Amino acid sequence: MIHFTGCPSFYCIKFPEIVYLYDEVTRVKVAIVGATGYAGQELMRIVQRHPHWELVAATARQDVGASVSEWFARSGWRGQLVPLESVADAEPDLVFNALPAGAATDWVARFAAMGIRVVDLSADFRFSDQTRYESAYGPHPAPYALSISVGGYADDPHMDYRDAWIVGNPGCYPTGFFSLMGPLARAGISLPQLFVDGKSGVTGAGRTPELRLMMAEMSENVEPYSMPGKHRH
Repeated sequence: MIHFTGCPSFYCIKFPEIVYLYDEVTRVKVAIVGATGYAGQELMRIVQRHPHWELVAATARQDVGASVSEWFARSGWRGQLVPLESVADAEPDLVFNALPAGAATDWVARFAAMGIRVVDLSADFRFSDQTRYESAYGPHPAPYALSISVGGYADDPHMDYRDAWIVGNPGCYPTGFFSLMGPLARAGISLPQLFVDGKSGVTGAGRTPELRLMMAEMSENVEPYSMPGKHRH
């Protein structure tokens, strides 16, 4: 068994032959759009731990010019927050979009047109079929980009992203559902009736202050939201 301490990911542990490829891989330059949010900060941590990724740009809708370390002290990255319009100047190979749905959709499409691959964490590219998307979310802000996108699922090693310029990230509830039920379905186990009781933490709502998300309001409390039937992901 080969142990490769530089790559702590599931794939390097599960499939040790992958480590042989690392010596031949050039560093991938990565940009994070929306780096000061909760998802953006987690991306910052993941990117900086990766042995062959290099963070070259981080954006925020506010505090442009501020040091990233002011927002994320543990990052160790000495760069400054830049406006979204400046991301391409850093010549990234890969962009992660961590802004809310609709906030950077057109820019995601522009990056793809520039030959930059994008992983989109918003709801904008969870469906590559326009009709299916609009049945859940309404009109798409950049329908012309759906044809080069694919809905992703990181825990399925059989998915092929090679032809996709934009990879949409699934929502929290579908991810939890498929992680639990997918192995049962693939094993051929019959599930004639299924009830899923899903709950999420308030960090999923982002960093924008809201009264209902304060600790005094949510501590030891459970609140249904986007009801009835309005929660789509």
